[in-house]
Amino acid sequence: MAHLVSTNFIVVANSTRGRLRSGMPVAEEHVAKFSELFASGQPVIITPFKPKRPPPGGSRAGSRRTREGEFRRPSDNSPPFRGRGPNDLPAGDRPPPSDLSRFRRGDLTFMQVAAPIRTSSGVVRGALALIINPDAEFTRILSVARSGKSGETYAFDQHGLMISKSRFDDHLKKLGLIEDRPGATSALNVHLSDPGGNFPERVAPEDPASATRPLTRIVANAVNGGSGVDVEPSRDYRGVPVVGAWQWLPQHGFGIATQINAEEAYQPLRVLKLLFVMLFLLLVLCATGLYVFSYSNVVWRRRLNEAELKLKQLGQYTLEEKIGEGGMGVVYRARHALMRRDTAVKLLLPTRANAASIRRFEREVCLTCQLTHPNTIQVYDYGHTPEGIFYYAMEYLRGLNLQELVARFGPQPEG
Repeated sequence: MAHLVSTNFIVVANSTRGRLRSGMPVAEEHVAKFSELFASGQPVIITPFKPKRPPPGGSRAGSRRTREGEFRRPSDNSPPFRGRGPNDLPAGDRPPPSDLSRFRRGDLTFMQVAAPIRTSSGVVRGALALIINPDAEFTRILSVARSGKSGETYAFDQHGLMISKSRFDDHLKKLGLIEDRPGATSALNVHLSDPGGNFPERVAPEDPASATRPLTRIVANAVNGGSGVDVEPSRDYRGVPVVGAWQWLPQHGFGIATQINAEEAYQPLRVLKLLFVMLFLLLVLCATGLYVFSYSNVVWRRRLNEAELKLKQLGQYTLEEKIGEGGMGVVYRARHALMRRDTAVKLLLPTRANAASIRRFEREVCLTCQLTHPNTIQVYDYGHTPEGIFYYAMEYLRGLNLQELVARFGPQPEG
């Protein structure tokens, strides 16, 4: 739908039949925007609004018809206030703040984009205003910036009135911020105020306190001008802690805010913190394990050294020199205290003294004792100490071991 508006702020033609007659004056709250268009010659955007029904006779209160049939506004020589939004009520018709919450103008919402009409010489003679449905276009464009399950982007005027549709209309109906009936939307019906810490479960849509509460922190910062980001959680118009960013568009007279619930926004950060805590605990656990292992190793070495010192005097045998070590134990050259002869004493190491190794050790002693041959050794003694160290004493033969033999005389023949 389109309107052709003259420089006298009269709709001289429209593209819809039966809905609006030509010759109607421009809505009072839109005069400032059309004045800006005619003065600058640049296109303007008139933010979403809900039209009022015209009074009987086709003229609005506050305007009068002259002899020439033209509509003129009441005399007001003051220039239009540039900071004033297109959704403002006329100065004389604006209710007090306590009554703002009761100001609802129906369910139809419109938005206008107006461009100047020039003569061949460049003089502005009128404007062509294209009227669109913001719920189908404006709100849809803003919904592209929604993120996650609770993110939303919305527009508002300088009074904190939401001029786009909220993502949470169903929730707002349950809270009572908008009427719970088909077709009711949050656009131009929700004042973006901070409900405070004690937000009731349900409020009446006509509650006067909704208009007297301060604006939410994000909206208040935007109305003050400029843009910014707030990562410190603050309550939104639903009473939910959120974080977000804002941008005020002075050339259009409205602001844009995007926000997301703080709980959802910081969920990845909480997961990251949890991962860091888990990694830290894992590092502490590894460090503790390494410390315990190192300490145990030192303790076992100390105990082994003490055992070796104690084994220097094993019964009647005095251990003199370690001559070999194998998978089962350690072999020492020892001397018998009474017989004064060298003896080879084989010990089962304490770290390997389990039931299976002890059985193998005993079986080795028994089998060795049964051998009688010039090429075999003789076993003299077998037993264990009070400390549980198993040993057996056998004949000591002086000579070379296999490694020394190969190193001195080279590889030996088989057999």
